[in-house]
Amino acid sequence: MKFIFVLLSIVAYTSATPVTQCDDENPIQNLTKMIQIEGCDTLPCLLKKDTFLKVSFKFTPVKSVKGLKNHVTANILGSKLPFVGVDGGDACSSIYNESGTKLNNCNLEAGKNYFYKNSFEIFKIYPTLKTVVHWSLVSPDGHDVTCFEVLVKIVP
Repeated sequence: MKFIFVLLSIVAYTSATPVTQCDDENPIQNLTKMIQIEGCDTLPCLLKKDTFLKVSFKFTPVKSVKGLKNHVTANILGSKLPFVGVDGGDACSSIYNESGTKLNNCNLEAGKNYFYKNSFEIFKIYPTLKTVVHWSLVSPDGHDVTCFEVLVKIVP
């Protein structure tokens, strides 16, 4: 079972999504190889309303943390607005270790590799527009553990 997870992870990362690094203290090494948004090989990523979007990425905390929250915003008319349905949610239930085992807690050690895998709905109420989505995992003390941005277009 662990072998299958690792194999699927390798396959997933061969079709990585073109994203940009946030200006933060925890840069993601080999950024474009580490992040995959399903169905997005070119920009902007098309997010179809009333479907589910799968996001996965590998990250390595530089400091140990005990808890993570999703911080996902969309830049709309110059304001960063929460991405309803995913922003502020607990990220711990989406964290796996390198061997593919889902973590039962969220005690992440500095320097160890982890995988984040999540799926969320693109709601019908989202406006049809092109925007930059900011995605980060935030520690309980409010610091980004990992962060990236991607250009998307929400379509009907």
